[in-house]
Amino acid sequence: MPKALAPKPQLVKIKSELALIPLKEAVMFPRLSVPLVIGEERSIKALEDTLKTDSVAFFVATREAPPPEIKKEHLYEVGTVAKILETVRQPDGSYRVFIEGLARAKVKEFLFADPYFKVKIDLLPEPDVKKTEKVEAGMYSAVNLFKESVNLGATVPFDVLLVIMNITDPWQLADLIAVNMDFKVDEKQAMLESGMKVAVLDTMEP
Repeated sequence: MPKALAPKPQLVKIKSELALIPLKEAVMFPRLSVPLVIGEERSIKALEDTLKTDSVAFFVATREAPPPEIKKEHLYEVGTVAKILETVRQPDGSYRVFIEGLARAKVKEFLFADPYFKVKIDLLPEPDVKKTEKVEAGMYSAVNLFKESVNLGATVPFDVLLVIMNITDPWQLADLIAVNMDFKVDEKQAMLESGMKVAVLDTMEP
């Protein structure tokens, strides 16, 4: 499904305690807008409760091949807080939703797992990457490799390709390429978490 930059960042005050919605075979990134299908019973309860308040939840990828009943050990610790913008109830009871990533975050504590996961989170600062000749050269190389992948058959909507070719923020570029390429979940998760590492290093600089 198409993934693109959010047209305008949502100005939302993010609470420290949020419902957690697991994502199977997907990783959510900040500042991107994506469609999802939510059908697992506990995830539906989390979604419906979230919609009664501020429509902000924490979306976290599951580790490889989780069982039908997901437990906290099947979840990664780092995920993305997202705003639920649209929901459509399907005849089978599932929901089609459209969400916008707001910020990276890490699970600080599991508060409960029934009737759905609720966690306490720590927000992670976005990395402040300084534009240098080396960074700009890396961006140029990444865009060219992405275009080459598209020419070789990678399925990417034309509007997404245009956005990628015109992004000036290196971190947004990396995130958008990551979600639009056929990487495995653990590879995308590593890219999401690499943002956390860079952000932590940024905050430690004198």
